[in-house]
Amino acid sequence: MEKRTIKLPVVVSGVSATKARVVLEQAYAAIGIEVVLVNMPGERALIESTRGAMDGEIVRTALVEQDYPQLLRVPVPLYFFSISTLVRNEAGAIAPSLEEAKTMRRVGVVRGLKATEITVRGWDNLTVANNVETALKMLRAKRFDVLVAPTEATLASMRTHNLPDDAFKLRTVMTLPAYHYLNQKNAALIPAIGAELTKLKGKRASVLDGIEAAPPTRQSNE
Repeated sequence: MEKRTIKLPVVVSGVSATKARVVLEQAYAAIGIEVVLVNMPGERALIESTRGAMDGEIVRTALVEQDYPQLLRVPVPLYFFSISTLVRNEAGAIAPSLEEAKTMRRVGVVRGLKATEITVRGWDNLTVANNVETALKMLRAKRFDVLVAPTEATLASMRTHNLPDDAFKLRTVMTLPAYHYLNQKNAALIPAIGAELTKLKGKRASVLDGIEAAPPTRQSNE
């Protein structure tokens, strides 16, 4: 019998997002399903997952639920996702709160990263970048005054593109649980995959917390 597969888009980078992909591959394997990962931009990923061409989203926050009711939450937190503000590391510069950023003249945001897009929805001072790398370049070039972006994806992009750690000042302004989502056509999978993730989570606050707290597996000497 051919093994069932499930297609999920890869949108963000960062240590937690990468670990979450591995965890989902393991959890789905436990119920006999192979995960097929497809790289694509965040905006397109949501289009494809809501129309059912993709089977769901690896990880999103509950902020997407109002706009994308076709996506159903697997109610086990994978990890905790944070949003930060960043400014250039100049004399006297301080990364602002969200309330302060809203009053600034030019605010950068990355297209398709819905948690941040929804957080700044309705602001009249936004400049949109296509990806985190471009947003950081625009911030350095003074194309906007502050960037609102996912913390881990931003730090990962800085490392990937060899930006110095002290290039920006950063302030975490929001932390949210991040969940796996499935298109409504796959609703029947939620109890089974949720049970596997709950096993990994244990008594911890999230799945990744549970995995990191688990004792190491003993290796046989045979």
